[in-house]
Amino acid sequence: GGDGAVPITKSITISGDGTAASILSAGTNGIIVNAGVNDVVTIRNVSINGVETGLNGIRFLAGGELHVENCTLAGFTGQGIDFQPSGASGLFVSRTSISNANAGAINVVPGAAGSAVASLNEVTMQGNARGLRAEGGATVVVRDSGASGNNLNGFVAIAWDRPVDLTLENSVASRNGAAGIHAGQLSTVRISNTLV
Repeated sequence: GGDGAVPITKSITISGDGTAASILSAGTNGIIVNAGVNDVVTIRNVSINGVETGLNGIRFLAGGELHVENCTLAGFTGQGIDFQPSGASGLFVSRTSISNANAGAINVVPGAAGSAVASLNEVTMQGNARGLRAEGGATVVVRDSGASGNNLNGFVAIAWDRPVDLTLENSVASRNGAAGIHAGQLSTVRISNTLV
């Protein structure tokens, strides 16, 4: 418990099942994933806290898949989850809460040669700069999730060079400082059973 920043370079599961597992990452990233193209990284039942000075909760640079399950992320100057793959990668976040991230809860921005498929299920994004931001090369599906009380937008899809696709189902965007849902250029946003 209370371990410092964790670099990951290969397939691994970090599980706090049955314990009070935490990562404290003042002044740095909580977890950095820079793994192989087929590597699968799972973070489960872990609290990641930047104590208001940490950079990003989880920063993903390369790998096959990142799974974040039953986690709590809070107190970062950057993103809760900063997903910027250099290749074709997948992000799967479920039953996770992200708060007090000064740049945003979840950022899905593939690199110039990268692409991302992301799935968010039962994710709470509250009190951040914004909830979810997806950019060109990303396809994101959000189900049973909420973006509330964020300073800017709840959900954002915007791109400059490649299309971005965002689907929202059974979700909520409330009390955000700007738009609940922002659909920018080169974006396709599909909305079903969602309250804004």
